[in-house]
Amino acid sequence: MKSASVLCLLIIFCTANATILDILLNQIRKTKLTVGSTIEEVQRTRNNTQQDVDQSIINSWQQQKKKHSDYANTVLNTIRKKVENAEAKGKDARHCYDTIQSVFHSIDYASHNSAQQCQECGKQSIKTELSFIKSIIETGYKQMEELDKIFPECYKKYPNIIDIFKLHSCIRKQLKISKDALKKLKAEANSAKVKAKFASKVVVEQAISCLKDPYSIARKEIEKAKSFAINCVDRVM
Repeated sequence: MKSASVLCLLIIFCTANATILDILLNQIRKTKLTVGSTIEEVQRTRNNTQQDVDQSIINSWQQQKKKHSDYANTVLNTIRKKVENAEAKGKDARHCYDTIQSVFHSIDYASHNSAQQCQECGKQSIKTELSFIKSIIETGYKQMEELDKIFPECYKKYPNIIDIFKLHSCIRKQLKISKDALKKLKAEANSAKVKAKFASKVVVEQAISCLKDPYSIARKEIEKAKSFAINCVDRVM
């Protein structure tokens, strides 16, 4: 009877401690999942910011190209009409139009190349500005590794049934350290969003300013070409 009672107590003791151990292991798993989701959140912040910056730069570039194209076409139409009027009077002014058209192609090529450099510079700049995120991600992965080590290392120290309370204490202690590290990681993830937003604004503004230069130069070159073409037609007349 006494042996049966001892056995029952032992079963209850083992079951209770197994339940506690399951709870602790489940907490480790949940903490690891939260670390993983925080890493993914930071990665999304980086990727989305880079994509948004690139798209904003492309949109600005397209706007500059359209303004340039509209203005160039207006000038070409003006010169074409003057050439047609000259031809209607029996004068050969076709070479005036052909020349300005060739010049415009060169202007387009130069402005496109310069604008492309602005875009590439913007893409590289935002990558550089967000490079700190790599460190946050690496820290997160290290935390996941530490979480994986908690049970094996604690069990290695306290493998015997008589040390079950010490095993629980060891796991709790290491789990608290990991949870504190997770709080810091989440704070860094939130800070990364703020920094990324600010960096995005600065890089886009710099890129837009950069994009204006080649098309400002192009407009001046178009004005010169326009004056040349008008004088060319006038000389023919």
